[in-house]
Amino acid sequence: MKDLTKGKPSRLILAFALPIFLANLLQLTYSLVDTRIVGSFLGEDALAAVGATSSLSNLIIGFLMGLSNGFAIITAQRFGAKDLRGVKKSFAMSLTLGIAVAAGLTVLGLLFLQPILRFLNVPENLRKVAGSYIVIIIAGLIATFLYDACAAALRALGDTITPLVILAISVILNIAGDLFFVVVLKTGVRGEPRLPRFRHRRWRL
Repeated sequence: MKDLTKGKPSRLILAFALPIFLANLLQLTYSLVDTRIVGSFLGEDALAAVGATSSLSNLIIGFLMGLSNGFAIITAQRFGAKDLRGVKKSFAMSLTLGIAVAAGLTVLGLLFLQPILRFLNVPENLRKVAGSYIVIIIAGLIATFLYDACAAALRALGDTITPLVILAISVILNIAGDLFFVVVLKTGVRGEPRLPRFRHRRWRL
């Protein structure tokens, strides 16, 4: 815990904001790494299938991130008031409500996955592989929220370094895991074989 009311304001703000800025940059590397590896090793069709679901994954993950940051406001208020009991209570409440929301989104996402893909106009020939990719993200929403909630709570207490370090480690593990499963184990997007390329036929009159 760090008291941001003591010290030079400009230095405190910079020390607090810079790790958040770097964390946001690292957050972007998740999708960039996935896209790069899929495009390099699995072909154009697999890349199209992953890209077709990016809007859905960004929407859900962004919603959970906003939810956790909103909960952290209460934690920051309690911390500023030196109410340590209130800090613990608000954090426990945020975990309870957030996990319930994440679980609900997981259930709804898994149940209505195919209608959602049709709503997003994912081509029928890519729908199976796109679904196999996005289902992993949907299934891990609770874990995603837990990180977001813990990171937001730490930032509310003035610690922006620890979430950055954890995120940097997770990015490295994500890159290593992507390469291991896709390149070494040849699992494709999600244990699926490499997609065949669809050839355009020329019709003669």
